[in-house]
Amino acid sequence: MKKKSTIFISYNHQDREIVDNIEVFFKDVGVELFRDIRRLEYKDSLKQYMDSAIEKDYLMVIVSSDYFKSENCLYEFNLLFDEKNKILPIVKDSETYSEIVSTKIAKFWNEKFKQIEMDIRSVDDLRMISQLEEQRIKIEKIKNNIIPIVNFIKDMNSKTYKDLSEEGFKSLLDFIKLPELYVAKTLHVINNRDNEREVLDQRDLFEIEKVLKSSCDNKTIIENSFRKAVILARYSHDNDAKVIYEKLLNMQLLDNERYVTLSNYGLLLTTIYAKSQDEKTLTYAKCIYEKLVSEFSKYKDVNSNYANFVLFHYNDYGTAKVYYEKELKINPTHVEALHGYSVLLSIRLNNPKRARELLEKALFIRPDDNKLLCNYALLLSNNIRNSLDAKTASQAYEKIIKTEKMDNRLLYAAYKNYETLLNTVIGDSKLADECKRKAFVLETQIQGL
Repeated sequence: MKKKSTIFISYNHQDREIVDNIEVFFKDVGVELFRDIRRLEYKDSLKQYMDSAIEKDYLMVIVSSDYFKSENCLYEFNLLFDEKNKILPIVKDSETYSEIVSTKIAKFWNEKFKQIEMDIRSVDDLRMISQLEEQRIKIEKIKNNIIPIVNFIKDMNSKTYKDLSEEGFKSLLDFIKLPELYVAKTLHVINNRDNEREVLDQRDLFEIEKVLKSSCDNKTIIENSFRKAVILARYSHDNDAKVIYEKLLNMQLLDNERYVTLSNYGLLLTTIYAKSQDEKTLTYAKCIYEKLVSEFSKYKDVNSNYANFVLFHYNDYGTAKVYYEKELKINPTHVEALHGYSVLLSIRLNNPKRARELLEKALFIRPDDNKLLCNYALLLSNNIRNSLDAKTASQAYEKIIKTEKMDNRLLYAAYKNYETLLNTVIGDSKLADECKRKAFVLETQIQGL
């Protein structure tokens, strides 16, 4: 089986939102990302974690002015600076270039170095001197390397995050030589249906057909067949895509190829069922998901996806519980599994305490996820134990309704649930009426009236 590429992400936490988006993208294309909030537990060694960057295939750097003023960030960068072919810089925005290229960054680290030397001279405690000396060595290395690092970023003609995201990170994927199969899978992630995208897809289909007609190489046929199926599915040529996936599953596939084919085929069958409500299609989709959990149970998302499937389509609470727990055993910070399992526990298995623990863990990872916040607020509203629960639920609803961009259905549910909480628990009829009015407006918009 082909080894997955591994990428260590080095970034300043001010740029966390960018990294969240990158993480969502890359997890779907067979690349394992190593990120501090996913890997570091309480009392883990930060230095040991940072040193592990050397073991990874690549170091992805989110370049920003905040990054270049962070001792830990530049320590990580220095670890792999001698292996520049491993470094994947992503510039935060166009303004970043002018900020880091100026002499201000070099002056910043020169001042830092002078300050640490002064601190060492002013301290008598030997233990503290030892700690400061260790820091001095680190800062000195940064000071000496900062100009070469900045020049390296300039010389690489690094792209901005905006440019890379608009192209579907193609430049990065090409650089790390991601298998063609995974590149094809990114088409599911890049949800861009504009005319330009359609023209490109048509051109790709034409080229794919030429290759399939002329090639006898099994690997080439597999890769291009997969790409064709993905493009066809995007434009709702479901049956044509289905035929291709069936053919692929009857071929000699590598493990990764079979995993991605089964995953996409299961998704396609579920989509077909949603349109047709054909029970045979749903049954077959279940068979595909069962093959996935049978053959690839240790792969991320496999158990969680199966749990979601059996819960939503079959109301199979017992099986869903088993597979949520399997997913969380493999990856305790899997937000979707934490969320799905919490809903199951609160609504079907009557275990609000455990559901709350899972939701709070998920919210710690994604504090601004409105869907999580909605379910958390609803869970608290339905299980009020004291005034603090009511206050926490109210704060969650307030945070949701102040969000500018949100799905109308989610916002409608938030207003309705908040109205109930205000009327039945908090006793604020004025605010409850306001929520009722806004919910009515949203309901009208949703129904297209």
